[in-house]
Amino acid sequence: HTIYYDQLPHYFLEFDVFDRSTGRFLSTRARHALLRGAPVVSVPVIRSGPVTSHDDLVSLVQRSLYKSLTWKENLTRAWAGRHLAPDRLWKETDPADLAEGLYIKVEQDDEVVGRYKYVRASFLTAVLESESHWLSRPIVPNRLADGIDIFGASR
Repeated sequence: HTIYYDQLPHYFLEFDVFDRSTGRFLSTRARHALLRGAPVVSVPVIRSGPVTSHDDLVSLVQRSLYKSLTWKENLTRAWAGRHLAPDRLWKETDPADLAEGLYIKVEQDDEVVGRYKYVRASFLTAVLESESHWLSRPIVPNRLADGIDIFGASR
């Protein structure tokens, strides 16, 4: 609702799996083993290992993997096709090419023992300056990347 993606690898992206029999969330290794061959796409791991400083953490927030170079034009066309007020589009959309932030996990053995979310400051600013809540915004569907078959074999 605040970020538009036009290059998704799937509409369903997995980032956590809860094992009801053990009451634990599976580690990245265990999740990938469980889902191997399933038509589910796991979010990418962009770093494994300790982060030693705030600058180190912030440097991990890069250009979104799910926005094309023409995402703004694609969003403008999708918005126009819905007959919505043009001035509302950019007021309620984060204009940055960057990812929203990071989902950070601490893992031991085959389970997740801690998780954190780092959201970049400019994303939070975009949300606050929109003066609206995402639940009250019109839904403009995100798009899959060209050539994606969501029912095909796992990637």
